[in-house]
Amino acid sequence: MLSSIRNSVIASLALAAQRQDNSLKIDFWEAFSLATIGGARALGIDDSIGSFAVGKQFDAIQVVWSTDGLDGMQVFGETEDIESVFEKFIHLGDDRNMASVWVQGRQCAGLPQAVPI
Repeated sequence: MLSSIRNSVIASLALAAQRQDNSLKIDFWEAFSLATIGGARALGIDDSIGSFAVGKQFDAIQVVWSTDGLDGMQVFGETEDIESVFEKFIHLGDDRNMASVWVQGRQCAGLPQAVPI
């Protein structure tokens, strides 16, 4: 999913440049929305998945990172806001940053002590 989000943003930038139309650009927030709730809507299952709304199935990953960058994603302490960290994860994150995976409310991969946040 991360590579699809990254590629969508890159493709939109290329298309916007080619057509000289900045309205064609999508940012990482919009691409993330398209990959989650947008995909669920396209499949007609947005009543049960695609967001963290109460009553929907809990599908999520628990993200971790370090301050040394050895995991592929360096966060600079408290000088970065959550939006910056989220964007950095979308662009740079990989399996080294995923502590656990939750599908339909059950942990199916990762650290046994991981708790959904």
